[in-house]
Amino acid sequence: MPRPKAVTAAVFADTLSRTLTVRQAEPASGYERLLWTQAWQALRRAYEAGWPPDGAPWVWADAPKSYRVIHGVPETGGALSFTWPVGTPGFAELVGRPGLYALATVDISTHYFSTVRFLHRPG
Repeated sequence: MPRPKAVTAAVFADTLSRTLTVRQAEPASGYERLLWTQAWQALRRAYEAGWPPDGAPWVWADAPKSYRVIHGVPETGGALSFTWPVGTPGFAELVGRPGLYALATVDISTHYFSTVRFLHRPG
């Protein structure tokens, strides 16, 4: 049975490559940092091994009005990278407004990322 824990993440946008890079936000607790690190390491191992069936599953990105748009890949230093192909919904809406952040959900029973949801801060 999944046991999700949401962890707030900072988002950095590269509009030329249509990429959003997600890093764990600074004011994270020690437990959240540990969960993030373990989930990222599992994702990196699966990515480097060619996504074997017994490895960590893809981490999917959700955007407003779009569910499981694209999957992310691990980047150096504990980051996750999501690149939107041209024509894929959600990227323009995300970078077109200020206050972009993400909620990464980690399953605390498996220590795998389950989703990353991109949102905007109100106001």
